[in-house]
Amino acid sequence: MKNYLTKAYNEEWVENIHHQSIIKKWFFQKYLDSSQYEAAKTVIPVGFKHSNIFVKIGLFIFANIVIMSAAGLASLFFAALLESTYALAIICLGYSVLLYYLLDSFTQKNNYYRSGVDNALLYTMLSTLFGFFIAITDVKLPFWVYCLILIIILFLALIRYADLLVTIGLYITVIVFWFTVSAKFEIGKLLLPFVIMIVSAVSYWAIKHWRKIEDSNYYTDAQNILEVMALLSFYIGGNYYVVREGNAMLNDLGESIQIAFAPLFYFFTIGIPIFFIVRGLMKHDRKMLIVGLITIAFSIYTYQEYFFSLSVEWALTLVGTLLILLSAWAIQYLKTPKHTLTYTPDSENKFQNLEAIAVNQVMPTTNTTEGTKFGGGDFGGAGSGGDY
Repeated sequence: MKNYLTKAYNEEWVENIHHQSIIKKWFFQKYLDSSQYEAAKTVIPVGFKHSNIFVKIGLFIFANIVIMSAAGLASLFFAALLESTYALAIICLGYSVLLYYLLDSFTQKNNYYRSGVDNALLYTMLSTLFGFFIAITDVKLPFWVYCLILIIILFLALIRYADLLVTIGLYITVIVFWFTVSAKFEIGKLLLPFVIMIVSAVSYWAIKHWRKIEDSNYYTDAQNILEVMALLSFYIGGNYYVVREGNAMLNDLGESIQIAFAPLFYFFTIGIPIFFIVRGLMKHDRKMLIVGLITIAFSIYTYQEYFFSLSVEWALTLVGTLLILLSAWAIQYLKTPKHTLTYTPDSENKFQNLEAIAVNQVMPTTNTTEGTKFGGGDFGGAGSGGDY
């Protein structure tokens, strides 16, 4: 029996897409000439149908038009049944099954991969499947139940397709679910920022654990997005501006007022970005570093909103100027590696096997002489490094 929770796309080809990006990087860095670059690509082939971003956008729009037109035509035949929610539920279920069949055909038989067509089929299929649950329950269940249903649907879709928009939708739905559940209780409203921060921290830990047990690149893009979103939601949960204005919204206050634990959120607002920056530098985590820089800019906006008379335009200008000067200084300072940091690109240690393939397949073979000494290289041999 076919396993519908397995990966929909050819995992080896997805892996080779990431490998080819590294080969391309080597080519632009002059480590490979054009003939070696072309030869290397034949060693790690990708069988997916390829098109540029503009073609993908066009195919996505065209596919949606076709899908909507087909749905509109079908509704003409079932117009009398649409008055019943149960009949509507059956139609949604049947349409989602049909779309899944087409999606499966495009991905596994026609070798489409994020081509626009399969994206359109996936999003419409998920929408109609969720519409089935809404129709069958006649929108009588609590909102958090529908969030839970959507989480299950999107999670299964993520496991099979690793789609980026599905990934974003899944994480947002998880946050909305915990927000809704917490906001139902008075104590939950009070502790809501801490709930969001805890959920974000647990999610970040779970993603890191997922990376350790999933050694392929099939989910790499999804994992990267989830990490960034977890970091952002952790910061948002502790940001003073968000908490104060959110408190006013939840309690139907005309104007925001001082909140409980205000000093703690003052600390979170500036402390979390600094922690991200320091941690990102220490662990060489580019995603955490970038999120730290973005959030520190929003922290400055938060403080000037309540404590400074500086306009937003001037605040952003000063922050931007400061970041540009800091970046220029860091680039100049780190041209020579210091404190395990460098401005030059880091080595792709995870692709050492790929390096071996490239050398064996496309590099010219040379005869070694009796006086050859080993152990001094950074690439292969007895060298300890992974630099090419």
